[in-house]
Amino acid sequence: MANPEEKVWWHCNLCLRKTKHTVLYTITKEDVTETHEDDFDVEKSVYTLAECNGCEYVTMKTSWSINGQGDMVDQYPPALARRRPPWMHELFLADFLGAQSKYNLLQELYTGIGAQNWWLTMLGVRSLLEFVMVEKVGDNGSFVKNLEKFLEGGFISKIQLDALGPLIEAGHATTHRGYQPTSADVNVVMDILENVLESIYVTTERAKKLKVPPRTKPAAAAAKNS
Repeated sequence: MANPEEKVWWHCNLCLRKTKHTVLYTITKEDVTETHEDDFDVEKSVYTLAECNGCEYVTMKTSWSINGQGDMVDQYPPALARRRPPWMHELFLADFLGAQSKYNLLQELYTGIGAQNWWLTMLGVRSLLEFVMVEKVGDNGSFVKNLEKFLEGGFISKIQLDALGPLIEAGHATTHRGYQPTSADVNVVMDILENVLESIYVTTERAKKLKVPPRTKPAAAAAKNS
């Protein structure tokens, strides 16, 4: 597949694009199996480790074939089209009810983005937002009414409400009118979703852990009262 020190163009999960990589290590494994016709099948697996020349992120690729046919390539970690936010692990470790479900749903959205499943990802964003809104303000009969209650409850700002409205309707159109969202549409929705989840759940959990020292009286006031 590649030789050590060879230059290859691979997708980098930190740079989020194809960049030049330097091959660090490669090894080939072969497995020979005798068939029922006194013939042999040769399975060949090539493992290649390479480092991004820009950010030094390391990626591994495996290439598998049998009898020289069907060369299939897998990348690990899988290629990302959108970087996960740094607070994802905090959501995973949070102990409030439903934290794990939200984490799992969010992970599936990133998987959908990586596979370029824009239609399914848009529906998933809509479902996760509905999950959050119903949890916080109850089911008010429609997305628009839920958003209004969300605003009244202080969970989102007016700016966020204005931005979410058309995007939620886009998700509704995906279901009922064959709307085909683009990668740009999905990334805008994800920007808002991440902001909402971080502000409602992650920042709230951080605030609970803050230890604010008790207020002390100024020295002059303490002396006067003594």
